[in-house]
Amino acid sequence: MTRKINLVSLILLGGALVFGGQMQLNSHLGFSQELSALKIEMKPAGLGGKRGEEPYKVDSKGYMRVIARNDTDRRVRVIVVDTYYQNRPELFKDGRLVSYREEVKKLIRSKDIDREFIRPGSVIFLEPYSSTDLEELDLSRWYGPLQPGSYRLINRHRFEVDGPWTAGSAELLFEVVP
Repeated sequence: MTRKINLVSLILLGGALVFGGQMQLNSHLGFSQELSALKIEMKPAGLGGKRGEEPYKVDSKGYMRVIARNDTDRRVRVIVVDTYYQNRPELFKDGRLVSYREEVKKLIRSKDIDREFIRPGSVIFLEPYSSTDLEELDLSRWYGPLQPGSYRLINRHRFEVDGPWTAGSAELLFEVVP
């Protein structure tokens, strides 16, 4: 069952920017409950659906796919809002946490403090027991060019503005090769 909400002005609702008109909400489950059932996976870009052996080999840009996995029997609406607001990758090189670039630290702070800096995105419907790519993270934008070596990546994600963070993704092991 759904209920309709009439909106007169721009409203920020559950991570979606809505301009007038109507929006459908699931009433059988709360939006947050549905999203809490989703998991995040990380894979190097360019692999498609193939499973490779870890550690994966990647170049210095380190393009990684952010994949949402729905392990429920319900169709779930996922909103892709802003990569710097919705993701918190943790990158380790040789066992040490790598810091974000200073510009990224400032950008993250500004988006966390003032929601008007969050750019609207797209809506994806994730079917039951399925996965879909949400976006691609360019790790070099977060950390600068990656130096050759062994890395471990974990990502947390939030599916709605002011929503909770997911548990960390499974560790992704990769090597940057020249």
